[in-house]
Amino acid sequence: MSSKLKVLALLMIMLLAITTVAEAGVLRNGDRGSAVEELQQNLSDLGYDISADGIFGAGTEQALRDFQESAGLSVDGVYGDQTRQALKEELNSNSSEDNIYTVQPGDTLTIIAINHDVSLNELRVANDVDGSTIHPGDELVIPGENGSLTGQGGEESEVEEITHNVRSGEALSTIARQHDTDVATIREYNNITGDVIRAGDELVIPVSSRNSSSQRSSSSTNFDWPVEGNITSDYGNRRHPVSGRNDFHSGVDIAAPHGTTVQAAASGTVSFVGWMGGYGRVVIIDHGNGYETLYAHNSQILVNEGQNVNRGSAIARVGTSGVATGPHVHFEIHQNGNHQNPMNFLR
Repeated sequence: MSSKLKVLALLMIMLLAITTVAEAGVLRNGDRGSAVEELQQNLSDLGYDISADGIFGAGTEQALRDFQESAGLSVDGVYGDQTRQALKEELNSNSSEDNIYTVQPGDTLTIIAINHDVSLNELRVANDVDGSTIHPGDELVIPGENGSLTGQGGEESEVEEITHNVRSGEALSTIARQHDTDVATIREYNNITGDVIRAGDELVIPVSSRNSSSQRSSSSTNFDWPVEGNITSDYGNRRHPVSGRNDFHSGVDIAAPHGTTVQAAASGTVSFVGWMGGYGRVVIIDHGNGYETLYAHNSQILVNEGQNVNRGSAIARVGTSGVATGPHVHFEIHQNGNHQNPMNFLR
């Protein structure tokens, strides 16, 4: 064999050594190629911190060992038939948790979220929808639903209507945020074509009919009182102290002297600070597991968005900002985007 042919053969062997992959066989540390990249992508889809670069190195081996341990397999860092089957079953299980829903005429994001017992925010994130515009025939991913049209525990969610009395300074967008709905739904339910609303207008807002007591019985979540004081307005239907109209009060009002420190009812992350129409200066804290608390009418806000706070941390000071007849904290608890009676959670 000539020297040129020898060099050429050597180069071919080296190239094959670099790119060879056992496409349908065992994969192990040192292998490269598309089969390795597919394995890495599958592990990444399951939440393992790994890049799909087609190179089976130490990181891929460790991720595979972690998966094998979690699946109850023999831990050897080698991708064989048993591990391949277990990985396939895990991927199929994850993909079946989401259901695809086809939008029907008259649907809104809020109504779809209520009927499928997911929060509006979860529905938006799952479908990368920033606004509220959807059209008949659109296909939406319903996160974690397993194809069911019923709520948790098999209890069917139904739409209930509440009345919201518009306060001075409120807009459709702020009202939609307060009730975890979208502007399109408010427009549809109230035959509104534009954005013009006036103080004193009564708006119909759809919410889930699942009562708070049944949710409370299945939850061990407790919240502390944000301030010490007397309740001047309970949760539920009431006559508004300013407008005199009947409306739905979505929290409890706790009277306290002006400037009293408002404390976080539980640990969490501050998700909103700022002015919210008739609520005045507002702080909202995300506590995880679908729970949020809202603190309104503050005279001063002491935290920033994104800040982590502990139970009992100072977050604001009592005031009368927005529409208020005297210094107090309007306190709300939300579970999966729905208002709850705080008295079922306060300890």
